[in-house]
Amino acid sequence: MANISRKEIMELSHESTVGLIYSRSDLHQYLVELIHNDKTDYIHEGIGVAVFPTMEEALRSAKRRGAKCFFLCLDNTYDECGAEPATPHYNYLPIRPSRKH
Repeated sequence: MANISRKEIMELSHESTVGLIYSRSDLHQYLVELIHNDKTDYIHEGIGVAVFPTMEEALRSAKRRGAKCFFLCLDNTYDECGAEPATPHYNYLPIRPSRKH
């Protein structure tokens, strides 16, 4: 699959819930955004955004909340290559939970 855009992810959310997994740079922590029918929300823990210590836990939580399609959001992918300023901030890499989930 070619690099998918945020707009295409929003369109995909009309078919099923999409889980976006954000990696917090150098912190080994993950946040999850769920998108369904153009509506977005992060998974919360109490009043704050939930933070997961592993990608597998983030995927498991998204799946429990109905996500069927998952993307890892890669931040600043082309910084080292001198990308143009208008380049989208994230690249979305399709991922799948392990079979045990």
